[in-house]
Order: sequence, then structure tokens, then C-alpha cells
Amino acid sequence: MFCYFNDKIVPLEEIKISPYDLGFLRGFGVFDFLRTYGGKPFRLADHIKRFRASANITKLPVPYSDGKIMELTEELLEKNGRPECCIRIMLSGGVEPKLTAPTFLILIEPLHTFPSECYTKGIKVATINEHRLYPTAKTTCYLPALKAQQELKNENPFEVIYAPDGNVLEASTANIFIVKNGKLITPKDGILLGITRQVVLELSVETKHASSLQATESVIVLQELYTANECFLTASNKEIMPVTEIDGRKIGDGQVGKITKEVMKRFTEYTGVAIV
Repeated sequence: MFCYFNDKIVPLEEIKISPYDLGFLRGFGVFDFLRTYGGKPFRLADHIKRFRASANITKLPVPYSDGKIMELTEELLEKNGRPECCIRIMLSGGVEPKLTAPTFLILIEPLHTFPSECYTKGIKVATINEHRLYPTAKTTCYLPALKAQQELKNENPFEVIYAPDGNVLEASTANIFIVKNGKLITPKDGILLGITRQVVLELSVETKHASSLQATESVIVLQELYTANECFLTASNKEIMPVTEIDGRKIGDGQVGKITKEVMKRFTEYTGVAIV
């Protein structure tokens, strides 16, 4: 695969990052992540906008304009033969403490796929009494989640859900929705606002469908999560992934719910590529 690294397109194996880069020494970096559908990057402008917002929050200077990043991404996809793939836009502090030479990369990666059972039967997740540092920015620091996954190896959850003091926020790499009394509910504050999450909110009010899906952005507490009728995660690579077990408790009847299936159907229609 060809990638973009500090002003030039190079094969992945030629990328060399200093061990003194602040991204490695201090975990000082931000990124964004998306995938293609039919070889076209999905909502690229939205992802670049969020990438810049993350950089602004962490005070990391972005060396290119949004338009230039979009142009470089398209150029890379063309160079790689427009595969169905994932795209990772990355920025770290570089080796200069004053951030005068940040490290910038665009990586093209094979498409991340999951077993079909994740979508037909749902996944199990576990909650943790933790929250992400600078949650509204997509930083490279995943320490709380990675630590928790090591501690929960015996339970082997597919994902962990940040729920500090019983306040449900998001998964380590996804947003979360619950279905309660026929309505979609998703947290709004203290989270990274996902692009797939936004698409689901948009699809919930589309008038072309026979019925709308009522969606609300609201606080969710742990007990509401446990007693939800349905639950699912949203993310660029997971798309719409049903959750059927949380902390060892079945959600609803333990099956993928009909509203979750409807959201999956609408998302498939939107992207033109089947989830399963």
C-alpha cells in the first residue's frame, strides 16, 4: 500500500518515525478514521472537519488545509487502485517540543471486517467506570479501554462502554444507541460525535420511509442501559452493530431487535453496500 508521509507519497514499508516523536514518547497525537464504499471515501469532508477540531482541542498544528487533505486522500486512493479500504489520517507532535515539525500521515489500510454473527446475533460488551481524556477529540490515547480489556480478558467482551459513575457515554471505538419504548436514544455530551452516529440521526427523520424513527440525544444512566429493549453501536468500520448482552445481562430478549434491523436496513440503503 502507498501512504502519505510528511510531504510525499511512499510505500508503507518506507515510513520511518523517530522514537523521539511526541506521539510515541508522550502519546501526543490525534487522528480520524473512515472507510470507502465502492472505492469512494464515506463522508470525507465530515471526517476532515472532525480531524481539525481534534487538532484544535489538543493545540496540534495541522500542516495542510482541509481541501489539501481531501486532495491528498483522493490521490492516495487513485495511487492504490481505488480499493475498498479504510483510511487513517494521523497527526502527532513530531520531535520538536515547540511543535514546529508535526508528523502527518495518511494511511490506506485493508478493510476491517467482522464475523457475520456480530450482526446476526449481536455482541456482548462490558461497562467500565472510566472516561476518555479529552472525549470530544479523537486522540491516540486509548489507555483506559486497553487497560480494561486486559482486566476483562476472562469475560472477553467485544467492546467496553465508558460509564463513569453510572453515566453511559460511548464505547471505546464507537457510539452507542439504545431503543426504549420504540425510541432511539443516544448520549450527546462528553463523547466523540461520530460520523456514523450522525448518519443514523439523519436517517431517523428521513421522510421517504413509511415511518420515522424517533431519535433523542439524551443522558443515559446504567440502569436504563440494562433495561433497554434494544442496543447497538455505530462506527465507521462496525457500521451498525447490534448489542445483545451487557455486563452479563441480556438486552431485551437477547436477539437483534426489529428497530435495530430497520436502522441497519436504512444504513445499507444509504451506503449502497450490505452490512452483512
